[in-house]
Amino acid sequence: MNYEDFKREMDAYHRDVDREADSLKDPYVRLDRLRTLYNRFDEHERAMANSVLAEWALSDNEMMRFDALVLIDELKLTIAVPALRELSLQCKASDAPNASHYSQWAERIIAKLIQNDRAETQRT
Repeated sequence: MNYEDFKREMDAYHRDVDREADSLKDPYVRLDRLRTLYNRFDEHERAMANSVLAEWALSDNEMMRFDALVLIDELKLTIAVPALRELSLQCKASDAPNASHYSQWAERIIAKLIQNDRAETQRT
């Protein structure tokens, strides 16, 4: 499967679990389902999923962006650092209600990812 097809499937999956979470009135269902999906992926699929999550971090869909940031942080996806930097810059330039929150959140994740990456490098 190529990246674009994979991304379309992940986007569709997110829409499905978002509807499920709404019907259950439980927003954490989305994250639980996304974690389960990610854990089923093989190495190649995880690499594509990591790129999709980085793209989702820049999404206009706030639920998708939220889920991406949580998973990027949990999974320690350093591949997402450029997207997180872009998100932070976009949010700093925005007057949207949650922009400051997302900018600060992205900066905290970046700092943790860089710190983890340095620690891993020192261990090897």
